[in-house]
Parts: sequence; structure tokens; C-alpha cells
Amino acid sequence: MKALKVENLTKTYKKKNVLDSLFFNVEENTTSVILGLDNSGKTTLAKTLALVLKPNSGIISYFDEENKLGEYNDDVSLMPSELGLSEHLTVFENLLLMAQTRHIGAKGAKELVLEYMKKYELIDRLDDKVIVLSHSLKKIVSFVLTLISDTKVIILDEPFKDVDVKYRRKLLEYIKEIKKIKTIIITTELPEIALELGDDIYILEDGKLNEVDKNIEVKDLENLLLNAEVK
Repeated sequence: MKALKVENLTKTYKKKNVLDSLFFNVEENTTSVILGLDNSGKTTLAKTLALVLKPNSGIISYFDEENKLGEYNDDVSLMPSELGLSEHLTVFENLLLMAQTRHIGAKGAKELVLEYMKKYELIDRLDDKVIVLSHSLKKIVSFVLTLISDTKVIILDEPFKDVDVKYRRKLLEYIKEIKKIKTIIITTELPEIALELGDDIYILEDGKLNEVDKNIEVKDLENLLLNAEVK
């Protein structure tokens, strides 16, 4: 079953088509990785697919239902590249707010948050304010925040950017763990990540999505990415 269907998706900034008439599908319970250089439009695409940004034209359909900006869709959630955390709240408070947003009662929300914090090795950070955490650990918290939303489709925008080796490995393992039960869309500039996680791999170049053979060697994929032009 198609989890996502995109038809003729166009997004324009200053008369430039950042996304230029995109057509693509994402099958349910697969992981699609979208590679791109800086300023290629990856974040614009992620936010548009998450219904945060309104496209100039086109149709975005989750599970055969057309979606529009501003219409809440409990099938999709976004881990934004800018993290989306309240830095002066604790890790627990950030996660609790998300659980409560999902209309879970106070007692159930607390139990759910504690369960996730234990599972993702955050329990010793229970009372730490987000502002004191390292950038890498903030990424983990943002990832867990997205998981608590418990949607069928998860969009991860640049989840590995500026993440150290230790937490990159943790994040990779966490994503692999949920791949079998979630539809995942990842944007990144890291070819090795695309090959490790992607069932389908694309390069976003000059507003177009070009599909790449997932059996490609990492060096060849890196060369394709480096040759992609941002005009």
C-alpha cells in the first residue's frame, strides 16, 4: 500500500522552483532517503511533506487521502532539522507535552514518557533542561519526541547533521529498530547513511528528485551527490 503519493509538487521562493513538479510514491513500511547538498531544498521538501509549508501547487496524499496545509493529520510527524524543542523545559517536560498533545491522560502520559526515556537511555536526563544538553543528545531527544507522536509516517529532516560518532550509531540503531513498523522519510547529505538505511534513495538536485540504484557503491553515490548542482 502507498503510504504517500506526491503529484506535481511545486514550491517556489523568489521566483525559483525549489521543488519543481515532483512526482513520487512511498510504500508503507519502507524507508526513503533523500540526499542533497546544502541549500538543495531538503528541508523545504520535508516541511512541505509534513504539511507545515504550503506548496504552490500539487497534491500530497497519505494513505489515499489528500491533505492540505493546516489540516491536522495524525498519520505523519516531523523531526525538524532545528529540533523543535523547548530549551528551558526539562527533557521530561518536553516529552510529556508531546504525549499530552496526543490526548493521553496525565497518568498515562507520564508512564509513556518514562517508558520511552528508559528505552532510549534518557532516564538519567529526566530533570535536565534541554539547554544544557549537547547538540548530539538534543537530536536524540528530538527523535524520541517524534516517536512519541506515534504516527504511521515519520519524516526525519537532517537527523545526523552535526551528531557525534557515539550518538550517530545510537540513532542509526534506533531507526533500524522502527523500520519494520513505520514508514520513514529521511533527508541527509551523508551517502553512507542513505545506503545503510534506505530502501529507496533519491538525490534532490535543482528542484528535481532523481532516484538512485540502491546497490550503488558509496564512492559512486558520493560522486553523484558532489556533482549535483544547486542553481
